Amino acid sequence: LEVSGFDEVLTLFFIINLFKKKKNLYFALYEPNFPLVFLKIHLFWSILNKTKPKLAAKLKKIEVPSEMWIFKWFVTLYTSILTKEYLLRVWDFLVVGDIFSSVYVALVIVRYLKKIIMNESMSDFVEVVNDPQRLCSNFQMYKFFKKLKDYRLDLPAKLELINTYEPEAKKSGIDCSYVFSTMRSFFSDPNTANDFGYVADYETIERELDNDFDNEK
Repeated sequence: LEVSGFDEVLTLFFIINLFKKKKNLYFALYEPNFPLVFLKIHLFWSILNKTKPKLAAKLKKIEVPSEMWIFKWFVTLYTSILTKEYLLRVWDFLVVGDIFSSVYVALVIVRYLKKIIMNESMSDFVEVVNDPQRLCSNFQMYKFFKKLKDYRLDLPAKLELINTYEPEAKKSGIDCSYVFSTMRSFFSDPNTANDFGYVADYETIERELDNDFDNEK
């Protein structure tokens, strides 16, 4: 909203077009039982266990409930934990990326918190991840976004990670069938249609909002 000069209609237009993209499925973050959120959490732990096994083990040992940190990161698209300076850059990254992009961001944040995690201090970890100023004081802008490149996965690796979660989701009773089918379709052929057929039209939205405002008068 601030970037658009507080143009509410333009901001709504942007959000609608962002959320309709198949490659990131952001609208599914808020569906019942949060299927996409739990998929992202699975992807996070899978990649962290493979790339930083010692850090992953220490983080699990702290036993901070996911609702207190990573669940919130994904649901809010980092708006609750980053300062504006970092949030603008992170959103640039999320806009052009796919469902893995927000997972990469979480992995980089955790790497920056390595010292706290290795000390196994649950209280320090919770305090830092709930204080945007304190959290971002651990980062260096250029290095933060350079580290994101360390986690870029190719399409076969992405499909493999998505497929490994399906049995776990079924066992947990989480219905991810639509998420799985959409992700397989996109990652199998990224050149296919990149949205769900609905294109937000700026003029139409503005006209509808004007009518709503007139009716409220």
